Amino acid sequence: MVAPFTLPAKLLLQDMCRQQSCQLHHFADASQVGYGIASYLKLESATGEVYYTLVMGRSRVAPLIRMTIPRLELTAAAVAARMDQKLCSELDLRLEKSLFWTDSASVLKYLFNEKARYQTFVANWVNLIRELSPM
Repeated sequence: MVAPFTLPAKLLLQDMCRQQSCQLHHFADASQVGYGIASYLKLESATGEVYYTLVMGRSRVAPLIRMTIPRLELTAAAVAARMDQKLCSELDLRLEKSLFWTDSASVLKYLFNEKARYQTFVANWVNLIRELSPM
């Protein structure tokens, strides 16, 4: 018989119970075979100690219909925005802000270009990201 495996209910270390700041950092990336995100919680204590922990990750296989890398990167950024919304509502912490990280210049150009009219696929993801994340 296998012994039961339990996880602690809290993400906080005992030393970090009096945290000065809490932030979520979301990293999004994509390739030809799939895309994914990793969400980390950054805790900083009043004494200046910093602690990072992985809160949640999500990965998906790329669709069978070929998509370009910029579109997959945009999809990963949208998953990160949704994950931020979910974690902010579920975590019992006072979060200062959320930061989003991507290495895709095309995603950043999509998000910060206010004048261009995009195809439906791109426009829908861009609007979702703009609604869910502060820019």
